[in-house]
Amino acid sequence: MLWFRFTLIFGLLTGFFTSASAVEVNLAIYKFNGPALPYVEISTNFIGNTLKLQKIDTIAHQATLEVTTVFMLGEKIVKADKYLLNGPLTVRPVDFLDVKRYSLEPGQYRMLTHFVDMNDTTNQLSTAVEFSLFFEKAKVQFSDIQLLSDARKAEVEGPMVKSGLYMVPVAGNYFPKQFATLFAYLEVYHAESTISKKFGLCSYIERADQAGGKIDGYTHCKTYHTSNVVPIILQKNIALLPSGNYNFVIEFRDTLGNILFDRKAFFQRSNPSADIASVKVDEANYENSFIKSLDESTVKYALRALAVIISSSDADILNAIIANKNTEIKRKYLYNHWVNFDPVNTEKSYQKFMNLAKQVDAAFVSGFGYGFETDRGRIWLKYGPPNDKISVEEDPNAPPYEIWVYNEFPKTKQGIVKFLFYNPNLGNDYILLHSNCRTEVNNPRWLKELYKGAKSNYNADEYNETGKISDGFLKHASEYFKDL
Repeated sequence: MLWFRFTLIFGLLTGFFTSASAVEVNLAIYKFNGPALPYVEISTNFIGNTLKLQKIDTIAHQATLEVTTVFMLGEKIVKADKYLLNGPLTVRPVDFLDVKRYSLEPGQYRMLTHFVDMNDTTNQLSTAVEFSLFFEKAKVQFSDIQLLSDARKAEVEGPMVKSGLYMVPVAGNYFPKQFATLFAYLEVYHAESTISKKFGLCSYIERADQAGGKIDGYTHCKTYHTSNVVPIILQKNIALLPSGNYNFVIEFRDTLGNILFDRKAFFQRSNPSADIASVKVDEANYENSFIKSLDESTVKYALRALAVIISSSDADILNAIIANKNTEIKRKYLYNHWVNFDPVNTEKSYQKFMNLAKQVDAAFVSGFGYGFETDRGRIWLKYGPPNDKISVEEDPNAPPYEIWVYNEFPKTKQGIVKFLFYNPNLGNDYILLHSNCRTEVNNPRWLKELYKGAKSNYNADEYNETGKISDGFLKHASEYFKDL
C-alpha cells in the first residue's frame, strides 16, 4: 500500500502539513490481482474544510469536485478518467471518501491526478505518484493489506464493496480514539502452488519504532484452505491500545508453523484514555522531585504552556491529561516529560521554559486564554523570537498585519522562514494567515484574503504569493513578505 497526503503550496506539490483554503487529500493506492488483470484501488479522503460548500437548500450544503486521473507508462497515457464527485449533504464542512478501481497491465506507472473545487475553481490540486504493479504467476503472494474502520456483509453492490463485504478504508491509516476495532483485508494468491491443502496466517501488532516490539495480547493465528484466491478479513480490538506508531503484521505459514514470508502495514493510534491509564513514573525519584511540590494551578499552567510546543502525536494525550480532574496524573505527566527532555538538569530546563512562557504570556495577552495560546505567542514560544519583523497598521486596503522572519529554522531544517499574522477583527489578537514553514498554515491565497476589502483592485487570476496587486494603492504585503 502506498499512502500520501497532498496539499497545494505556492502552486507546488508537497505533503505532511496543513494548508488553509487549498484542496487537501489523503490518497492511498492498494494493489490487487484480478482474474484477468491486476488492478489498483484508489482511496481518496477529502479534507472538508479545504473545500467550498454550495448551498443546496435552506439547510444543506455540498462540496463538488472535478477529478481527473491519468495513468502513464513512460510517456504514454494508457488510461484516463474524469468525473464529477459530489460530497455529502451537510450543514458544515465534513471529510468524505471516494474509492475507484482501475485494471491495468503489469508495469511501472506514474499516476497524475488533478482536483478542482467546482464551487471555487481557483482552488485546485495536482498530484503525481509513481508505483509498480506486478504479480507473479502461480506463486503464492499477498495483495496489499488494507486497514479499515468497518467491514460488514454488503447488502448491495457499490464502489466500497469487495468480496461481498462493505469496507471503509481508514484515511492515512490513522485510528483516532473513537475507533475501537481495527479491520484488515487482504487476498492470498496461488497458495496451492506452495501448500497442497491448508496454510496458516498469524497476525499481530508491533511497535513501529522498537525492534522486536510485539504487543502482548494482539496475536491471532488461523488455518485456511488453499485456493487460487483466498480473501481474508481480520479484526482486532484496539480499545486499550495506547497512542503510538504501530505495524499490523501478517505472517504466511506452512502446516508445520514455518514462516514462509510476511507483510506489514503501518498505522497510527490515538487513544488518550488508554494513555492516561498507562502513565507511570519512577516513584522514588518522583516523590523527591520539584514537580511533586507544585501546586495545582501551577501544574495546570505548565501543562497549558507545554501543549503549545508538544508534537502533534502527543497532543491528544496531553489534552486529555489537561481535561482530567486528577492532579496527580497531571504532575506525573509533567514529571515524565521534563525528565525525558533533560535527565541531568531537569529542573533548570523546566524553569527556563516556564520563564519564557510567562514572558510570552505577558507580551501577547488577549481576552481568550493565555498569551502563549495566541498565534503569535504560540510561534514565539515554539520557535523563539524572530530575527526580524515588520508591523503594518497604515495600509488602507488591509487590516493591521505583521511579518516575522527567521534566518535559520532548525526545527524543520529550512533556511529563511516567514510568518504573516493579521488582525481582521481589529482586536488584541493577530491570526496566523500564511507561512512557508513546513509544519504551519500555508495559504496560497493569503494576498486575496488580506486584501479582500479591496477586491475591485485585485488581479483575480494571480492569487498566490507572487500575485500582483494593481498599482496606485498602498498594498505592499507581497513585497514585504518576499524581500524581508
